[in-house]
Amino acid sequence: MWMYIHKNTHKFMEKDIHTKNNTKETIAGVLQKIQHKEISVHSKAFFRLRMFALIVLVVGICLTSILLCSFILFNIHMSGQPKFLEFGPQGIKLMFIVFPWVLFLIDIILIGLASALIRHVSFGYKIPGIYILLGAIGIIAISGYIVESHTPFHRVMLYRADRNQLPLFDGAYKRVRRPPPEGYGIYRGVIVLKENGVLHIDLDGINGIATTTTVTVKIPEMAGQEINIGDSVFIAGKKVDNSIVNARLRIAPRLPPPR
Repeated sequence: MWMYIHKNTHKFMEKDIHTKNNTKETIAGVLQKIQHKEISVHSKAFFRLRMFALIVLVVGICLTSILLCSFILFNIHMSGQPKFLEFGPQGIKLMFIVFPWVLFLIDIILIGLASALIRHVSFGYKIPGIYILLGAIGIIAISGYIVESHTPFHRVMLYRADRNQLPLFDGAYKRVRRPPPEGYGIYRGVIVLKENGVLHIDLDGINGIATTTTVTVKIPEMAGQEINIGDSVFIAGKKVDNSIVNARLRIAPRLPPPR
């Protein structure tokens, strides 16, 4: 038995010596590469500066993503896209067409980029990537909703776009005022007269402002909704001359008037 213990102890010592020799050789190799400038050596200040730059980049991407998310929600809200769903397949098709897909995809890319960069922060590598991604989506979505619904930011930007004071984003904000595109049987306008069971509606022009194009619509049944002069409405139906037949109406969001 003592012979067995002696042999194992000897083997362990040989293995330990071999490991130490390998470690010394590795360290010596690394030092030699540093001397020959094959490996770059940086100070702590360099790594701190790189970490600071990374954090600034992540914060910048997240803020951009939040503003983009809030604008997408603003676009959906002010253009009344959820109302399209109440018109059935016709409205679903139109909502698919007018949804800001390009902005949505850009925002998804920004969220993915921010999540990937967070993984390189000192605390980020300990958290599974899927949790970081889901957390980023949740935080950005909630923050975007707060910006859109509880601040006047996008309404102020819309007014500035009306005055041509937004060189880079002028077109994006002006598209918010546009009525549904032609060819889908859904129109938007303002009720100007209500008499004898008929509505007179001024249809919105391309810039979202009511024009002199007036159509008549027989007042349909509106489940619990009251129609008044001055209301902005969506009308689904077939346009024949100056009338829209078989009309279905839904109250549309009232856009802020241009200043």
